Amino acid sequence: MALATPSGVENTIELALAASLTALRSTITAECLRAF
Repeated sequence: MALATPSGVENTIELALAASLTALRSTITAECLRAF
């Protein structure tokens, strides 16, 4: 699968996942701070 996928696409997917995780983490942190 990795061989059939261009490295550019893999990098884009990794960046998108990293951005999603960062946004999710920020949202959870904000909600926790708001709760207190």
